[in-house]
Amino acid sequence: MNAPEADERRGFAFLFRTDRGTIDRATWWRGTLPLVVIAVVANILWVLIRPYMDHGLDRPPIVVLAVYLYLVAFSFGTLLLLVCEYNLSAKRFTALGLPRSLAATLPFSLLFGAAFAWYLPRADGSLPSWSGWIAALVVLGVVIWNVVELGIRRRR
Repeated sequence: MNAPEADERRGFAFLFRTDRGTIDRATWWRGTLPLVVIAVVANILWVLIRPYMDHGLDRPPIVVLAVYLYLVAFSFGTLLLLVCEYNLSAKRFTALGLPRSLAATLPFSLLFGAAFAWYLPRADGSLPSWSGWIAALVVLGVVIWNVVELGIRRRR
């Protein structure tokens, strides 16, 4: 493979749009860090504008509409980021000789954790309050495992 083909294989389409191929640790970090930064910035923005979702008479309707439009874009963008992370991680798992289906563990645990965090305050006591901590610890464990396995571990 010549240099232009190698550069093309490390481009956006190769890294984020397919789960085929293999990548090394450095490439996984170069692909994962921008996704994490985008997710953190989007979440911080969501936390800042979320209080404006209230439909009080003192809020202009355009502000509430803008917040809901951001929520739609945020939700869609989050799903796209998780798909990109799956594709990137699948390549790294393949390089380690592991099934690429393991790459779905992180996106599913993050979605489960977020859904659990959303549902817990609305559960009206049907779930114990400490169960939120358990769910958060499980998600944290999956994140740590993913970072160690894909970003630190060397090839088998």
